[in-house]
Amino acid sequence: MPTNPSDPSANLRSTNDILSGNLYAAALEAPIVIDSWIDALRTFGVTGGNDMVEELQNLKNYLNDKDTDRISASLQRLGESTTKAADQAGEEYQEQLQRLGQVLLRAADEVKVPLNSPE
Repeated sequence: MPTNPSDPSANLRSTNDILSGNLYAAALEAPIVIDSWIDALRTFGVTGGNDMVEELQNLKNYLNDKDTDRISASLQRLGESTTKAADQAGEEYQEQLQRLGQVLLRAADEVKVPLNSPE
């Protein structure tokens, strides 16, 4: 469930929970979660945030088109960016960002089946 972009810790937990579960269900919630992340990145001025915002917008389009190859590649790029951001984050967010980066990378590998029906 998406959270308020002014609460990054809750947003990290929420996104991690969503991506750690059923990816089909995550795809259904993705547009709201993605918008929440875009707002958060713009609000907090994260280093590299503009590139991440652009990638998140791309991901929304790929999800809409159910293009699993591009979804996977986009999740891979976001996972790598998130992992890099963790290295520069304050202690309070570092572990959560590292975990989220790993979950995004794992999701990139798992998104190989069509997203039009649960399996």
